Amino acid sequence: MVEVGRLTQQTYIMMARQRRITKLSDKRPERVRIELQPNWNVYQLQPDRKNLDYKLLMAGSESALALQLSQLGWMEKMIEHLLNASDLKFEDWFDVWASGYPELRYRVNPKLPNLRTNYPSSNVKDSNGETISRWRNEVGSRPAYIEWKPSARKTAKDVGLHRTIEYFPDRSQNKSVVLTGNDKELIRQILQIHYEGGGSSEGMDSTVSTGISYRGAPKVVLYFLERIEDVEKGYRQLEARVGFRLVGKTENPNGTGDLLTKANIRSLAQRIVQNFLQPQQFRLHKGRESVSYRDKRQGLESFVFVTSASEGINLYQRICQVMQIEFDSSKVFTSSNQNPSQAFPITPPEVTILGNKVKPPRRRPVGHVYFREAKLFLEMLNEPIILCDYNGHIYKNPD
Repeated sequence: MVEVGRLTQQTYIMMARQRRITKLSDKRPERVRIELQPNWNVYQLQPDRKNLDYKLLMAGSESALALQLSQLGWMEKMIEHLLNASDLKFEDWFDVWASGYPELRYRVNPKLPNLRTNYPSSNVKDSNGETISRWRNEVGSRPAYIEWKPSARKTAKDVGLHRTIEYFPDRSQNKSVVLTGNDKELIRQILQIHYEGGGSSEGMDSTVSTGISYRGAPKVVLYFLERIEDVEKGYRQLEARVGFRLVGKTENPNGTGDLLTKANIRSLAQRIVQNFLQPQQFRLHKGRESVSYRDKRQGLESFVFVTSASEGINLYQRICQVMQIEFDSSKVFTSSNQNPSQAFPITPPEVTILGNKVKPPRRRPVGHVYFREAKLFLEMLNEPIILCDYNGHIYKNPD
């Protein structure tokens, strides 16, 4: 949209100085249709100087032109309001989101008293009497963002109406994604990143998106969990999950791509069993080093925290076998901290909060997680399909 104040001033200058004015008269009636042959001056306005093809014709007396400009300004404000109609500002939302919604302390369902939140608003005791820190208690690992802005000589309207931010799900890690949109769209995109990728710096490994999107393609997620007897007191079980897309497949008979059949699903489940449950349950050693595999065109782009590059490569080799694609070492990327013992202590020292000893959440904890189950998510089904699990279940639905 144009800036109405500037356009109004420009129009008055044009009317006063007769600049950039197309004046149609009966001397050239053949150049315009009969309904456009006026008895008054017609002004050709160019609201956007960058778009030379965008022109408006405004006709009438000076008072009538001023009225039209006023209506144009009203329409601009109304459309802008409809595109971003919300009293919720991104900055206000992000402050409470990043801090874990500290004011929303009542997180129970009276009808389900045994249902416990996974995101406590304060320190709580587990069944063993150990203290579990509140959600997002550690400031250093909370989400953060950098907003990209134009230089001082340009305004947001000169470079585009939408906001652009670089979002860090965990400010302590050098991993980010660029998001753009209005306030509501930015909020939706951030929530989507955490919903699909886990969002937890302690428990899960997440998937980071690039510009390519295969949203809607069938998605397979592999889940890994620490054995209960290995869990250190005062901490939750370690978790990990890795997902990939079945590119070129669809469950919708009217969709684009090859139709996914029950036979395809049975074969997929069998390949997962062969690679993650036979001859024994697959074990992943989580740690402080990041290993990622980036081949979005094939439907695989994710990272895991492991103890070594070979540990992560072994995982992705097995996933490629499940996907029936060739493993490409050039798609593997690794990163590590120069002082991991200080940056990611195995057992962070306790801190005293209001007189109580509290164990801070661990960052990139070290431990073994075992393959637990695999699920297939289809866009047109409300519930995922369990492909297989460590208890011996495997998808065998007949055609």
